[in-house]
Amino acid sequence: MVEAGLTPEQALRSATAVAAECLRLADVGTLQAGKWADFLVLARDPLEDISATRSLERVFVAGNEVPR
Repeated sequence: MVEAGLTPEQALRSATAVAAECLRLADVGTLQAGKWADFLVLARDPLEDISATRSLERVFVAGNEVPR
């Protein structure tokens, strides 16, 4: 999506918050209290360089860290 012209932020939002909104899912899509949370912790900022999405350090499912 970034190669097609979106900014890294636009690409990440389209895969998370925008996708949840399109599916009318109110309890997912953003990190907020009371919402379901599966998320990644990255070593680098993907807003600066989208390839940083490959710098995976930790994974959380339902708010719980998945052991490596």
